[in-house]
Amino acid sequence: MKQSEEIAQRSAANPIGQSQHYANALTKKTQKAVPLRLVLGVPFVVQIVSAVGLVGYLSFQNGQQAVNNLVNQLDEASNGQKAVTIWEIWQPHLIWMDMRMPILKILNLTDILLKQK
Repeated sequence: MKQSEEIAQRSAANPIGQSQHYANALTKKTQKAVPLRLVLGVPFVVQIVSAVGLVGYLSFQNGQQAVNNLVNQLDEASNGQKAVTIWEIWQPHLIWMDMRMPILKILNLTDILLKQK
């Protein structure tokens, strides 16, 4: 009962001080000790996880863009005659040929490409 009497005396003298006293009393009762390890560790872990996630996402996007650029540079010929036409227009640095290419066989196609070069 002493606390309530003290509060009543203080509130009579200073009505604004009463609300401050109640606020202080509530915070003292509800305040719990938070470990320093938790206070410092949680933001650190959140920061690390978000940084790793962002780097992983950006790396994946960059890889996808590189593959898409490579795919845009490729062209395919279904037969030897189409391969000659593509080579005349585009003149690629690499020609990957199949031994079983229809219409023009690989040896005939190679001879044609070497003669035109």
